[in-house]
This record gives sequence, C-alpha cells and structure tokens, in this order.
Amino acid sequence: MTFQATVYRILIASPNDVIAERKTIQEIISSWNATYFSKIKALLLPVMWETHLFQEMSGRPKVILNIQIAKDCDILIGAFWTRIGTVTGFAESGTIEEIKEFQKAGKPVMIYFSSVPVVQSSIDRKQYEKLMKFMDECLKQGLVERYDSIPDFREKLSRQLASKILKIHKTTADETSRDPDETAKKESNDMISQKFSDLIEGYHLDWTSEKNIEPVSLDDGRQILKELTREILSFRVPLVKIISKDLIENIDQIISKLEKLQKHRLYLDRKSYTDFWKLGDEIFTSLDGIAGKVRKYIHNTKNR
Repeated sequence: MTFQATVYRILIASPNDVIAERKTIQEIISSWNATYFSKIKALLLPVMWETHLFQEMSGRPKVILNIQIAKDCDILIGAFWTRIGTVTGFAESGTIEEIKEFQKAGKPVMIYFSSVPVVQSSIDRKQYEKLMKFMDECLKQGLVERYDSIPDFREKLSRQLASKILKIHKTTADETSRDPDETAKKESNDMISQKFSDLIEGYHLDWTSEKNIEPVSLDDGRQILKELTREILSFRVPLVKIISKDLIENIDQIISKLEKLQKHRLYLDRKSYTDFWKLGDEIFTSLDGIAGKVRKYIHNTKNR
C-alpha cells in the first residue's frame, strides 16, 4: 500500500571532533522514523556533508556546498565540543556558516555543546577560544543545550527533536499523544533502557571470556571493571530522571563495589585470585538484575 508522506531534511552540522554525536543523531533519526513514520506520514532524512558532497568546477566549492545544503534542509542540529571548524572566508567555519544560513531563513536550529572533560594539552587553543565566543553568542539567543555524556545527549535530543517535529507537522491529538513532549520522553526512555541493558550484557560477556582463559594477571579484569564503572556513571544522569530512587541507590551500591574490586590485592595464595573473579561474578549477577528492573520500570511507566 502506498501513501504520501512529508519529508523533513535534517542537516547534521558539526566539526570533526564529535564523531560519536554525529552517529547518535543518525540513530535518533532512525528511531524517530520507526516510531512515527507510519503514524503521522512524516519522514526525517539525515543530511551530512559526507553523503551530500559534490565537486564544483569554480567558485568556493565548500562554501557553495554549505549554502546549497542549508537552503535545501528544514532543521539543523549542531554539536560542538572543542573545535569550531575551518574558516571559510565568510564565517568562522563551515558549520557556523550553515547555522547562520538557517537563522537568516528563519528555520529551526538546535545546538548542543558538550561538557565532557578534555585534556587541555590536546586541544587547539585558537579553535577552543573561537568556540567559546560562539557559544556565548548562542547563549544570548537561547539556542544552546548542554550535555555531559553521549547518553545524556541522546536523551535530550530524542525528546526535543520529537517535540519539535510533531509541533512543526501540526499533528492532531488523535494521530499522536496529546502531549508530544511526553510521547517523545517515553520513547527516549525506552532507548536509554535498551542501551543500558546492552551495555551490561556486553561487559558481562567480556568479563566471562577473560575469566575463562584463567589469566595469570588481574590487569585485564580490572580494566574491564574500570571501563564498566565509567560507562555506568555516564548512564546515571539520564537514569536518575526516569527510574525510582531505590533503583538509583542499587546502582550506586554497585558502582561502589566495582570501585572497591578494582583495588583488589592479589596474594600468592590461590584464594585471593578466585575471590576476585567470584566477587566480579556476583556484581554482574546484580547488574543483570538491575537491568531487568530498569526495563520493567520503564515499561510499566510507559503503559500508565
């Protein structure tokens, strides 16, 4: 069965230091399409310079490309961390030029700035200073949203993009939820729950594989625990907004156990070695249980 649909072209504009964010934006767009396409007959099409680049024989190729893409798109999503991009001659960077084109046309602009810590010696100081100046300008215009992790970015953009598209599309109450923000929030919560569960499952497999080879050293096991702790901490911010206080307390207890086990001392006796893996197994069993509770809690909330 065929039907007509409205296509909204979403320009993903960012420098090259936010690769994870660009991938996340594409995932969010794909998730939105899966949820809303058949319901409201609207499709989001991600547009990036990587996939829409063409060769110009004359003029300023990249600038011409930026302007043409900006004119053809409906919404711009921009993400920044430490860089502002390459100077074009008319703007601080191609990304900034795209944003200004959108603003001149009166089109929606959604700009996100990362608060993720960075090693100062690794950044381009001039780029960073220009970025801070641009961020100040955006703050004055009320265009900025801050995020401190990829899960936090995913949660905020999922909710805000869905809300914006639903309002632009002017859907009726019968076609979608009476509260677009609430519908988007619930879809975002489902995504966070799934990502959290996948995270636990992936690290559990890594842990079991490492334990089964019976390594002489505990270094790799400790590294798995260290990375897992960091990942769980990155999820804590979005999770604290959507699950019960008791579940958050359980997660905090697990984090404490993970940090303690990373300091586990290995003695000459076999017991200290086996205790390390045994305690790790117990932690992962608890994490599996928590992941199940998170899924159940969000599912119950969604169906209220």
